Amino acid sequence: MKDLAHGMIFAQVMPSPWERKTAVTRAYQDAFSKAYPGKPFSYGSLEGYVTARALVEALKLAGPKPTRASFVAGLRNASLNIEGLRVSYSDKAHTGLSLVDLAIVTREGTFRH
Repeated sequence: MKDLAHGMIFAQVMPSPWERKTAVTRAYQDAFSKAYPGKPFSYGSLEGYVTARALVEALKLAGPKPTRASFVAGLRNASLNIEGLRVSYSDKAHTGLSLVDLAIVTREGTFRH
């Protein structure tokens, strides 16, 4: 399978959870390792981490007694900074993150970012 995959390029919507190149992945790895010692990192758990951090920031924007209305209002035209990762929302853009990280499969069958 390694030979068949060599040179394939994958686009991810999160940075690599195995690399420590960004502040968000370092924070994720530290928190994940503390909560789940010995468990492997994954794109899914990194995405969950970033989503939870964004939720916390959005709740702060909603005020001291958040309601659904204040939560939505807080996110309207919001720009959040999650450990250097910019998450933005507006009336016309609900995606939040525009990051695309590329990884290529090496001859050894590993990913290089």
